[in-house]
Amino acid sequence: MSRPKKRSVGEGALHSPARHAGGMAKPLAKLVALITPKRRWAQFSVATMFVVVTVLCIWLEVVVNRVHRQRDAVAAMWPSEVCYE
Repeated sequence: MSRPKKRSVGEGALHSPARHAGGMAKPLAKLVALITPKRRWAQFSVATMFVVVTVLCIWLEVVVNRVHRQRDAVAAMWPSEVCYE
């Protein structure tokens, strides 16, 4: 009994996945390769999202509070000349 001969790379040992997937046509395999993303999108956990949203809300609160204080200061200095709608 003889041992089976090992294939080298040049003899077709490495085939593209499309050939092993039921004989998918080459144009369709190229289309699928173009559609699939080249890199993974950044993935974040729900906890990270909560932290980011919390920081944004705190920043927005600081900005809004500053605007309210400025509006109140202007209204105290010139009560009848400034109108906010």
